[in-house]
Amino acid sequence: MIPTKTKDLVPEVARELNIPEEDLSVMYSFYNKDIKATLSNMDELNVIVKGLGTMVIKGWDIQKQIDKREYKISISRSPENIAELYRQIELFKKVLPKWQEQEKEKKLAGKKKQEYYKNKEAENDSQGKTDTGLEEQE
Repeated sequence: MIPTKTKDLVPEVARELNIPEEDLSVMYSFYNKDIKATLSNMDELNVIVKGLGTMVIKGWDIQKQIDKREYKISISRSPENIAELYRQIELFKKVLPKWQEQEKEKKLAGKKKQEYYKNKEAENDSQGKTDTGLEEQE
C-alpha cells in the first residue's frame, strides 16, 4: 500500500468538501498530533484510527521491552539516552497493569459465557428433549 501524501491529499479533499485548504490543513495536523500523543503516551491500550485500523499494545511483549531498555541503560554512557530509556520504562510500567486488568476481564467474560451455555444446556436436559418425528409418536 502506498499512502497518499499530505500535500496531495489536503487540496483534493478541500475541493471535494468545498472548504479552504488552510482550515483542512489545520484540522488534519491537529488530528495527527492528537493520535501521535495518544499512541506515544500509551494512554489507551487500543486506538482505532478510521481508515487505518486498530493500534493495539502487545501486552505480552511489555516485560520484554522493559528488560531490553534496562539492559540498554546498563551499557549506555550518554545521559540523554539514559533519561529517554527511563522515560520509556515508566510508560511501559504505567501500561502493564492496564493490560493485565484487560486480560483478567477477557478471561472473566469467557468464563461467564461458558457458564451461561452450560446452564442453558443443563436447563434443556432437565426439561427433556422431545422429538417431533412421526416414528417416536407411534
